[in-house]
This record gives sequence, C-alpha cells and structure tokens, in this order.
Amino acid sequence: MTARHRGRGGNPITVTLCENGPLLLRGDFVIQTQDGRQIAVRRRTVALCRCGHSTVGPFCDGTHKLVRRRDRPSTAAGSGTGTDPAGTSVDTEEER
Repeated sequence: MTARHRGRGGNPITVTLCENGPLLLRGDFVIQTQDGRQIAVRRRTVALCRCGHSTVGPFCDGTHKLVRRRDRPSTAAGSGTGTDPAGTSVDTEEER
C-alpha cells in the first residue's frame, strides 16, 4: 500500500507499507515523538520499524527478518487507517 501527500513546501511525501517489513517514507518530512520532540532525519528516504524489535527505533534495522513478523491481511491491505501489531498508528490521510 502506498500513500502520497504534500509535505513541507508542497513537496511530495510517499509512505509505502512493505508487507512483513517497515514503513518507507520518501520526501521532505519531519518525524516527531508523541510529546512533539523532533527526531533527526538525515536522509530523504527512511524505513520505520513496525515489528517493535529494532535496536535503532524508530528506524528499521532488519530485525523483522529474524522475528518473522507477519502482516495480518487487514494491516497490509487496510482501508486507510488502522493500528499495526506493534502499536504504530497508520493513517493514509495527511493530518493538518
């Protein structure tokens, strides 16, 4: 599943849900914690962990390959919103 949005300055952001893997973010985006603290991002493409086992969270380190995380059909195909098994909120609509 891929969603496209406009980020800062109107530049496109693409969010791709990789089956049994991470969320890929591409574009000009900001990542922040629940309390609003920004997390440094040095690349225009990052992989965000969904299995909950990464040692470099919130980024993916490939651990999902070892823990054999498997998407449920409703998570991979989603209707646009939902929560993945690791508790990550997934919303394909841009919040304003």
